Amino acid sequence: MVEITNAEAYMPAPGPGRASRSPAGGPTAQLSTRQSLLSASPASVPYSPVNQLTSGQPLAMTDNVISAGYMFSDFGGSRCLVNGTPSPAPIITRDYSGMDAEGNATGILSRTGLPAMMLVEPASDATIQLVLYNDALGDVATDGLIGLWLYADLSAKTSSVQHSLGITPSNNGDYNDDSYAVYFNANQVRHGWNFLVLTQKHLVGNMPAVEAIFPGLSFTKYGTGAGSELLDTTGNFLKTLFIDLENFAGCKLYFDSLWTGFSSKPQFCLGVDQLSSDGIDYVLPVFEEYGWVGYVAAPRRVVGNESKIIRDWTPDAAGDYAFCRTYYDAGWDIINHTANHYNLATETNPAAIRYEIEAAKSWYAQSGFVRGQEFYASPQSGTSILAEKVITNCGIKLQRHSLHSNVHITPFGIDNPASVGSIDIGNHGAGWQKFSAIKTWIDNIVLYGATGFPFWHTVTTLGDSGSGEDLTGDDLRITKSAFEKTMAYIRQLELAGTVNVTRGMTGFYYGA
Repeated sequence: MVEITNAEAYMPAPGPGRASRSPAGGPTAQLSTRQSLLSASPASVPYSPVNQLTSGQPLAMTDNVISAGYMFSDFGGSRCLVNGTPSPAPIITRDYSGMDAEGNATGILSRTGLPAMMLVEPASDATIQLVLYNDALGDVATDGLIGLWLYADLSAKTSSVQHSLGITPSNNGDYNDDSYAVYFNANQVRHGWNFLVLTQKHLVGNMPAVEAIFPGLSFTKYGTGAGSELLDTTGNFLKTLFIDLENFAGCKLYFDSLWTGFSSKPQFCLGVDQLSSDGIDYVLPVFEEYGWVGYVAAPRRVVGNESKIIRDWTPDAAGDYAFCRTYYDAGWDIINHTANHYNLATETNPAAIRYEIEAAKSWYAQSGFVRGQEFYASPQSGTSILAEKVITNCGIKLQRHSLHSNVHITPFGIDNPASVGSIDIGNHGAGWQKFSAIKTWIDNIVLYGATGFPFWHTVTTLGDSGSGEDLTGDDLRITKSAFEKTMAYIRQLELAGTVNVTRGMTGFYYGA
């Protein structure tokens, strides 16, 4: 049984309905019945089957789901076929359930509860094309929105070449020169469950030849693209769907179901990964003005050449303690960012990974930072399948990394709590230091009805012209004007009722 351990200091602002989680005026003590239960003696209020999803995530996380949508196809039986005769042939297991005759779980179970999935095991990195024809799809009017539930077991991938999953919809049944394809690369398809979403942004006549929507998600138009047009009301029926798999040798891909008509209110969960005086001077005043709280990813220290085993655990022995206390007292979460702040993608010793999490927990606990302990952000966004497994087994409920920055909340929760994506605003190398670039990402989060996790390190006035478009020369610094313009734009969308701003990581996960 999972228990709430962190909500005693969490006092969410109710707002009118759920149009805003942080209305002007900041937090208020007025609580709904559900919020009262969350904030009263939380350690003694366990989740029950009534208020948690099958995945173990809180049911309240799905509060921003507007429409659960329509499942227009599953992958049971022979609905999905292999196009042509690839050599070597992939292994296809149809009607895979993940259970034995006695009801024991023997493998991956359907995320949506379906009795049958299709398991595909590519035998090489060569492209495999799967196809669903009209009789499997049923002439669906998707209006340019398709979601695919897929479990990707990448643990035995045999090649370091980046894998890619392409989806080509057809409104005429053909796979021809006049189409467009949507590609999800390794930034989108992670190990574990994935909910891959494509939203046609333009009529194909206005669609660029190539358009990147999020890191790892791009549209490519071939010819006129008219054969894939799904927005035009005269030809928006999905007749055939082609799925191309490339560079998946050694992987196991479990195809669950295809959806359309789903929607959720866009959200933003805001946090900082470095503690310094600029946060007190420039960040907290903005958040206090807007009635927001965020989260701090705080390591115990940044390790140098010394041993990674920490001896002095006195709270104020850490240079960042005072900054943490200031943020925490302002209502922010303090989330796990390891004991030593090094890249766990390079760590092969599971016990060493466990130490980074458990040692940090100890410091947070004796420092009095209990709110946010069950959440984690990876230093340098470095992670691995091994790290994610160990960290999950340490009781961490959500891990923030860099992959799949468009996080989708569905009636089944988020797809992959061990790999929640984000962008590092201020990281010029990744293209996120200018306000104009950040704004495009924000607009796409809104278009997709997703949740975005933008975070930053330090805010500087050096070299800041006030335009929000200046480069700082440091991937860990964003200009004050770019930061303020970003926050003001999110605030503008919030006041318009377009988006929610969650109350830290706690507000995102518990849905309050």
